[in-house]
Amino acid sequence: MSDPYNLSHPGSGNRQFDLEPNGSGGYIFYIRGTDRTADELSGGARDILEWAIDIDLLDQGSKPWRALQAKIHQYIQEQEGQSSIGVDFNRRPNFDDIEDFLNGTKSLEEITNIIPCI
Repeated sequence: MSDPYNLSHPGSGNRQFDLEPNGSGGYIFYIRGTDRTADELSGGARDILEWAIDIDLLDQGSKPWRALQAKIHQYIQEQEGQSSIGVDFNRRPNFDDIEDFLNGTKSLEEITNIIPCI
């Protein structure tokens, strides 16, 4: 995405969110997502900021989704329902390992043991 005033957005990603029955008469609302930098310049800026001031630009994309969870939690509490927010976690693979797999230097079995997926 780009415009003449802000150039291009430095990141892109996907989100999945859903409301599932929990088997006890309630529901689980969850959000899953993945983000990536849009280009090499953005990736370099991410690396510099993480090194210089310990901020990961990709973590900034999670803020609106955490705010949405907080609002849903607040609404349920105000309606005298029961709600809790689960543990937030981030898992990021080592992209050198993924590149090795894509280049054929690591097998699917090797990469499956390395990539931190649930």
